[in-house]
Amino acid sequence: MSETVANPSPLASPIVETYAWSDQCGEFAAALATAQGQMSNAAKDSENPHFRSKYADLASVIDAVRPHLSAVGICFQQFPTTKGKVVSVTTIFRHKSNQWTACTLTAEARASDPQSVGSAVTYLRRYGLLSMACVAPADDDGNAASQPPPQAQHAPRQVIRPGPDESPLEAALRANGITLEQFGRWRTQNGKPALTSLSAQDLTQITNWVLSLTAAKADEIRGTK
Repeated sequence: MSETVANPSPLASPIVETYAWSDQCGEFAAALATAQGQMSNAAKDSENPHFRSKYADLASVIDAVRPHLSAVGICFQQFPTTKGKVVSVTTIFRHKSNQWTACTLTAEARASDPQSVGSAVTYLRRYGLLSMACVAPADDDGNAASQPPPQAQHAPRQVIRPGPDESPLEAALRANGITLEQFGRWRTQNGKPALTSLSAQDLTQITNWVLSLTAAKADEIRGTK
């Protein structure tokens, strides 16, 4: 008989969360409320043989939310991006009214090898979907090749939410102590295009990059004259 225990995460850093949404969300919110009323928690139907624990894998989470979202005209998409050990996953819920909300989770994998990065991507995909649908989270398998000992402690999650008139990029910059003006000057001095000329996808990628800045790079941008 398996014993259920809390498993260590495949992440080496706190999860940084940023959110965005359409100007109007009334129809989307009503549809999501209907879907959530039909959802149940994701079943813990997978087993981690190393830690003898049950957990809900990504497929179980998708099975728990997709039929109910689809029934009310909401689709979801997930877009992972990686740079070395830094992994970001953007989860988008889009309603048939074209109203939407999105969440980007960024964290660092424990190593840059494919299995560690892949484990981190799967973890963030599952975590993002659970969070967006407000389904109860389940224990993680934590079974990356470079997983540290179970007694290792990880830092608390850092949550960054944009203010009422703040974009996800501005929130990410604020988290690093950088103003939008400083960032714009730094981009100009480094021959990069103006932010106003970029697509939404480009801005999402830049936001993810800002969330993964090292302290030295943030100091460099803040010091731009």
